[in-house]
Order: sequence, then structure tokens, then C-alpha cells
Amino acid sequence: MEKTFYSSDYLPERTLLKERYEICNELNQTGDRIIYEGKDRILRIEVIIQEFYPAALVHRYERLRVDILDRKYEEKFYIRRESFLKEAELLEKFSQVDGLVTPIDFFEANNTVYIIMKQLGEIITLKEFQKTVGSTEQFEVLKFLQCLLPVMNGIAALHRAGIIHCGIKPDRIIILNDSTMKLLLDTGTLRKFSIKTHRFQ
Repeated sequence: MEKTFYSSDYLPERTLLKERYEICNELNQTGDRIIYEGKDRILRIEVIIQEFYPAALVHRYERLRVDILDRKYEEKFYIRRESFLKEAELLEKFSQVDGLVTPIDFFEANNTVYIIMKQLGEIITLKEFQKTVGSTEQFEVLKFLQCLLPVMNGIAALHRAGIIHCGIKPDRIIILNDSTMKLLLDTGTLRKFSIKTHRFQ
């Protein structure tokens, strides 16, 4: 029987994952992942769902499964999928650190991997905030540092675990409605560092 393609790379609206997480809307496709808005039917909260989907290597066939386009891509696909899964496992270790954006769940399904993040509501990046403040306006330094404190604590937690964040910049720091800040993480910017050898691993 000939396979039929979905008309889009994205999961259809109302798709249910793990009998719990419902796809509501696609937000973006970047790098090896598709990002969706969703909701957790059990906790009744809004979530962000990241799906491992390297578009150059795969297509979505019937029954929502992600399949490799050609056998020559198999090794590359599975290596990158494993890296995506390890990213979730690594980030989950810092779930109790307030200043870091970490998963609340992750799992394998449809021949791929999903990472579930809590929806943080209306946010802007520190880079966007800099543009709104302008070069001539002033703000209270002490208040700014107080808002940034969770991020600094998060970086300290990474360092204690022997991990260096190599991509800290204003567009990686988000500001929440209550003015507190959090640092965005992904394994592309995190590297393990040996204190004994003073070298990256």
C-alpha cells in the first residue's frame, strides 16, 4: 500500500501525545525542532511542546509517525535524535533552579522525541527590553540586578555541575510578567568543563 503524506510537516491541531498533551497551534520551526503551543489535559495548564523534526532528513507519514526520507540518512537521524533526548535529560536535572527554563516532561513517540515546557505567558527578551528602554532612559540598577538574580543563581548551579553556558547574551534571557528573568538553555550552548584539567570535555 502506498504511503500518503500529510500536507504539512506540523502535527494536526488537537493531536494528543502521551494521552495527555494536546497540540493547539504551531509556533515555529527552527533547527531540528518544531515548536507548538499546547495544553496539559491532566494539570489543565498551557505548555510549549518541542518535537524533534529535522526537516531535511524526514517527513511525516500516515498515523503521525516521523519517518526517514532515505536510508542514507538513518545514522545521522538517530545520532541527532539521541542528542535531542540527552538534551532533555540534561536540562531536567536543573528543574528546581528558578532562573533556568527547563522541561517538565519528555518522552519518545511517533519515532521521535518530545520535550514539554511550561508556558510562561507574556514574555520579552532582555534584548527587546533594551530597545524599549532606549539609550537615554535610566532604570534602577539595584532593581535590575534583583530581577537578574535568578539567572545568576542558575548560572552558578550550572557551574557547580561542571557545565558552562557558552551562549549567554540578551536574546537568551527572558523577562516574565513579574519582571523576574530566566535563562534559556539548549545543549548547543552548554558544554561540560573539567575543573581538574581546566578543559572542555
